[in-house]
Amino acid sequence: MRIYKDKTFGMLIAQCFSIAEHQTAKQWSKVFLLRYWIANKLFPVIRIEVGSGDHIYFKAFSLLTAGRARNMLSKEPATTAWVKGFEKDAVFWDIGANVGIYSLLAAKTRGARVYAFEPYPPNFDNLIANISLNKLTEYVSTFCVAFAEKTCVDGFYVNRNWQGAGASGNAFGSAIDQKGQAFQAAERISTLGMTIDHFIEIFDVPCPNYLKIDVDGIELNILKGASKTLSNPTLRSVVVELEESRDSETSAAVALMKAAGFRIDGTHRTTANADNLSTNYHFVRG
Repeated sequence: MRIYKDKTFGMLIAQCFSIAEHQTAKQWSKVFLLRYWIANKLFPVIRIEVGSGDHIYFKAFSLLTAGRARNMLSKEPATTAWVKGFEKDAVFWDIGANVGIYSLLAAKTRGARVYAFEPYPPNFDNLIANISLNKLTEYVSTFCVAFAEKTCVDGFYVNRNWQGAGASGNAFGSAIDQKGQAFQAAERISTLGMTIDHFIEIFDVPCPNYLKIDVDGIELNILKGASKTLSNPTLRSVVVELEESRDSETSAAVALMKAAGFRIDGTHRTTANADNLSTNYHFVRG
C-alpha cells in the first residue's frame, strides 16, 4: 500500500510540473507574440510601387531602412532607370547591396538573376528579410562577404556615426571613408574579403552582365581585383560610385575601365549635399 501511495504521489507531482510547464510555455508564447507585434509596429512593412503593376515590400528594421525604401525611386533616378533597362533574365551583381534596393528592383521588374553582396551584418539581415518578404529567394543569392584587391581576412570597420540596418559609410581593410579620411570606428568585424575574379573562379558562378559597385571608398581596389571579369565581353555595363574630391583615385578607376574596353556613358551625382561629391560613373563596353 505504501508503495502504491508513493507512486501515486509521484505521479501527481509530475502532473503538476507538467501543467506548470505548459502554462509557463503559454505565457512565454504570449511574450514572444507581443515582441513580434511591437517589432511590426515599430518597424512596419513598406510597400513601394515600382511601375507596370509591380510593387516591392521592405521590412523596415530601422528609420534608415524606412528612408531608403521610401526614397528608392527618387534618390538615384539614373541608377533606377539603368536597372529597369536590363534585358530579361540578365545576371546582375550588386556589390554593396545594403538592404537590397537595386537587387529587389532588378529581380522584381526584370526577372534578373541577382548576386547581392553585403558585408555589414545588420544590413545583411535586413536584406535577407526583404528578399524573403518579396518571395524572391529563387532570384536573389546573398553573400555576407566584402570584395577587395586581394583575397584575405581583414577588418570591417563600422563607422560610429552610421550604425544599424540601412547604414553606409563603413569600410573594409581600414577605417577610411569615401573621401579618404579616417573615421572613428565603433567596432571591427573580422570579415572575408575576396577579389571578384577569385570569387567567380572558385565558386563557378556566372560572370555578370551588369555590375554595380557602391562600397564607400575602396571601389578602385575592387576594380583592380577584377581584371579578368572586366575584360570578359559578357560584362556589358558597370556603375561605380566614385568620390570626385579624390582626383587620383577617380582618374585611376576611369583609366582602368577604359583599358578594359569600357567608355563613360554618363555621370550622376548621388546626393544634393555640396560637401559630398559622390558620383555614379556609368560605363558601357565599346
